Amino acid sequence: TKKVEKVGMISVKSLPDGARIFLDGNLALATNTTLGNLKGGTHKLRVEKDGYSSWEKDVPVKEELVTFVDVVLIPRSVEIKPLTTSGVSYPVINSNKDKIYFIAKVSSDLDTPQRSGIWALDLNSSIFNIFKTASSLVFPDTKAIAYSSADLLDLSPSDNQMLIKMNDKGYYLADLSGADLPVATTTAVPTQDIWKKQVLAKKKTLSDKYKLSPELEKISSDPKTLWSPDEKKFVYKRKNEKGDSWQYYVRNLSDPLGVGEKDEYLVVTVSLDSKTEFNWYPDSKHLIMSECDSGKLPCVSGSIHLVEIDGTNNTQIYSGSMSLGSVFPTPDGSKIIILATFNQSAPPNLYAISLR
Repeated sequence: TKKVEKVGMISVKSLPDGARIFLDGNLALATNTTLGNLKGGTHKLRVEKDGYSSWEKDVPVKEELVTFVDVVLIPRSVEIKPLTTSGVSYPVINSNKDKIYFIAKVSSDLDTPQRSGIWALDLNSSIFNIFKTASSLVFPDTKAIAYSSADLLDLSPSDNQMLIKMNDKGYYLADLSGADLPVATTTAVPTQDIWKKQVLAKKKTLSDKYKLSPELEKISSDPKTLWSPDEKKFVYKRKNEKGDSWQYYVRNLSDPLGVGEKDEYLVVTVSLDSKTEFNWYPDSKHLIMSECDSGKLPCVSGSIHLVEIDGTNNTQIYSGSMSLGSVFPTPDGSKIIILATFNQSAPPNLYAISLR
């Protein structure tokens, strides 16, 4: 027709790749490609792959611009593998999100190479043969100190120190580099106060970088506010106008905003008595939402969902035994590590849920 029109494009990537793309109901191409010659407006996009839950969304297209879409597909039947067998307690992840520390207390009648003490699990390693490859014994029990009897573990923001709570009046401050022996102390307050100030200082640096308003600066610096791995977003909660439910929001500080992106999203609304926690998925575009079935703590059963930051494509990953507060994604996003008990007569252990 010799008519020139302005068009836009959609770039679609998926994990795993090789999924089918349906544009406005018609099969287009496979993922990890660009759909071109699209008229401006809203297009319905659906991504499917055999064995995975489908993904669907209304995607805006603007003339002369590219809309980027990142899809994470969840297997319909996930694979769960044990990482420990003799019992684990108080797992805690470092600030880099690549190492989990935990307490293991091994019974003398168990036939296992594992020793009692404080262990570290490297999430960047192959984690299905934990006690031969990915784990290391950081502080083994000795005749003088039974680290496996500790009540709690806490890590410094710089990941170089660990506070080990033995009881209400006894702590050890340990150097994780191994240069110095753990130091006994009767109180954790001075150490924890220093660590809180370090966390606050980092959040203050980020809020200054984005020149946030006083209200947003207060929210972004709150201890419960979680900044994304790319440090361009944070998730927080506040009560709705009626004050009868919690609303979780993501503040998006990306500059410039991508096509169709907003500076704030409402992710989900839950009841006031709901026990819900969020972790960031490594791509900073999705959240891992953990919910307790009973609404009471300690949580013994719940569900885990992956949800986009705008609240769409809320997909269940897992439902069953789990400990709230002990749900950790691996750095590459291929697995979710949980603390769970599948046998009531056995202690909790770490398990890996494979997403691909």
